[in-house]
Amino acid sequence: MASIKNKILASPTMLQLIKHLLVGSSAFIIHFTCLTVLVSYNILNSILANSVGFFAAFSYGYLIQRNWVFKQRESTKNNLLKYLISQLIFSFSANQGLFILFSSFTKFNYQIICFICCSIVASLTFIMNKFWVFKA
Repeated sequence: MASIKNKILASPTMLQLIKHLLVGSSAFIIHFTCLTVLVSYNILNSILANSVGFFAAFSYGYLIQRNWVFKQRESTKNNLLKYLISQLIFSFSANQGLFILFSSFTKFNYQIICFICCSIVASLTFIMNKFWVFKA
């Protein structure tokens, strides 16, 4: 058992994936909390509240991904621009598109839909961050 753990932790990609999952989970909590509060208090409908939740988690995600997961201490305009492109164009569009799709064609609760959408998008986000945004 210890050798399996050591092999996993010895792989930089596996370690980054584990860290990405931790960061993604905490970003999801930020996203989910915003969504739930805004809908529960009738401030916004679920589709708009999902957008607010996404953007609330956005800045947090960039700082932690850059400094801890992919260990790029220096912020470059290039990786910030790539992160903005990947998050705003791909991740936000995919998350919001899936959220609207599930909201329109299923009877799932908006919180369940948020979990499903964030789970799908998070997998693809790791690949983009690893091989394009924070490419070392």
